[in-house]
Amino acid sequence: MENNPEDKKPSLDSTMIVPRIKADYAHKIYATDQEKKFVGKAVAEEAIVPPHLQPFTNPLFEDLNLIFAFDLGDQYQILNNETVEVNPDLTSEYLLQASNDNMLNECGSDIKMNGNPEELVMIMTGGNFEASLILVNNFWKQINDIVNEDLIVSLPTQDVLFISPESSVVGIAKQKTAIKKFFENPETQGLISKALYKRNRQTQNFEIVDIAF
Repeated sequence: MENNPEDKKPSLDSTMIVPRIKADYAHKIYATDQEKKFVGKAVAEEAIVPPHLQPFTNPLFEDLNLIFAFDLGDQYQILNNETVEVNPDLTSEYLLQASNDNMLNECGSDIKMNGNPEELVMIMTGGNFEASLILVNNFWKQINDIVNEDLIVSLPTQDVLFISPESSVVGIAKQKTAIKKFFENPETQGLISKALYKRNRQTQNFEIVDIAF
């Protein structure tokens, strides 16, 4: 009997799952920042979240991790380890594919680039998925059609993605200044990383090449 592809889908509504990027503040680049507000502890010492309720996390590269959330319209509900454990079809591979598809269905036609590609551009998708575009190889292929060299990339917050050509000293300096401002502003929401990454157009890998402060 031929398997029905629909039978392989998780019982949860996978059309609501979207990707979110988080930084691991235990990474060595944050070693001198442990007393700063933006690092802090995620929860109070006496209210440690048990492992089964912690976010289901996949390492991406360097200080960045990938987590998943249910888009409830007015808020995101983070997918935790327990939910994945009781839904075995929610594999890392399935979650990555489904969340990327959902993200692109929501914002794919709204992706815009603002700035000078020879120096610095800021990517805009409407305020929810800018940082998560690091997951989409086709997006980077389109960027490299415009900027034919390796790229310097930063994602200081969930809704900010900066891109400069590796050769642009001015663009990279502007990225560092902007990142520092985001981290120093107590009103900034959704902080992620203070790093600048090089995206190799051949290998498609990201690696930290500098930090903003």
